Amino acid sequence: MPNAVALMGDDGPTERTYKGDVPDDDVEVDPNTAQVAEDSSSPPASVFGIIAGYNQMDQPLAPPPFQEATIGQPPPVNNLPPPPLINEEQARDALLQYISERWCWCKGTAQLMDMRDIVQSSAFHYKLETFTEKRITKHAFEPFYGQMIDSAANGTPPGPWAIAIGHQGLFKNGSAEAEVPHTASVKTCHDCNGAGMKRCDVCMGKGRTRCHLCHGLGRVEDFHYHLGGIHHHHIDNRLCTFCMGIGRKRCHSCFGHGRSSCVTCKGSGNLKIYIKLVVTWTNHMDDSVVKRTALPDELIRGATGQTSFKEESPMVLPVSHFQDQTINGDSRQLVDNHGTAFPLERIIMQRHQITVVPVSEVQCYRYNNNFNYFVYGFENNVHAPNYPAKCCCTIL
Repeated sequence: MPNAVALMGDDGPTERTYKGDVPDDDVEVDPNTAQVAEDSSSPPASVFGIIAGYNQMDQPLAPPPFQEATIGQPPPVNNLPPPPLINEEQARDALLQYISERWCWCKGTAQLMDMRDIVQSSAFHYKLETFTEKRITKHAFEPFYGQMIDSAANGTPPGPWAIAIGHQGLFKNGSAEAEVPHTASVKTCHDCNGAGMKRCDVCMGKGRTRCHLCHGLGRVEDFHYHLGGIHHHHIDNRLCTFCMGIGRKRCHSCFGHGRSSCVTCKGSGNLKIYIKLVVTWTNHMDDSVVKRTALPDELIRGATGQTSFKEESPMVLPVSHFQDQTINGDSRQLVDNHGTAFPLERIIMQRHQITVVPVSEVQCYRYNNNFNYFVYGFENNVHAPNYPAKCCCTIL
């Protein structure tokens, strides 16, 4: 074979089959640390051609207009019964249970304290959720091994919002990908020009690399130091055992051939190109907490209570008849914001609800030390940041 180069390698001679340009000098590579390039190369946009309705890639697509006829009337708000009352025994038991779950809190104060008053109130938690869908189209490709090709000969590609792709459940984040029908075709691989093979990126096509231990000299120098009454050293020049004195090694990546399989087409020489539709579902949530105590908002959000109002619809209307005007105003603001906050996403469904959480502020004292704590939610959760006996340890 003309221009063939026989290389002595680890397992005998190997003939270099790459016939393109190579560097004059061997490349020095450490096989223990060398990384082989594995990134595939995307075809240029011109290869994909122009398909009607798909001239915008890698950007969110404007959704179809919303059908106003789907907006209905909101359900009525339930009349609120008075908040459930707790007595002193229930308030004390809730605090004792809370203390038992905390190391080194003294329960004696809770057992012997006097209660001055229990102030009952309700906290309101309004929550709005908007479940949306976003669609993006991308140029895509994969190696062609003879698989079925759904080309434009099978029909006109449907619009990106006309392709039916189901979500994994309402108000659950998720994503999905699909091939756009009738957009596929087969093209010669642009990366290897259809050869299926490319010049090896490690040895640059030479099929061999310079020995990284002797740097191509075939021999290595050992420095010996002797520590004694007199400090001296000497140098031994010995045969490199890694390359057996040759100064070079067969490339560990291409095994001496000088070329390797094209990572873009995986050696097939051809690519299937098509348009890919990427769909993302997002549940956007905003809320408002209205309360009349110092109980933190995050505790109200996590507590159970009575659902006074709940609605689910393709597009909800603001709450307007709740007994607390702050909740009505917050609902109006949040619903208006969600109506315009996602212009490149299609609103699939909305829901909102109002939860009424009972809150009891217990005012008590012990040894002339006034303090308070909160009992809230149907579970009788406790929040007691001012409890005076948080440590029962005594330092002697």
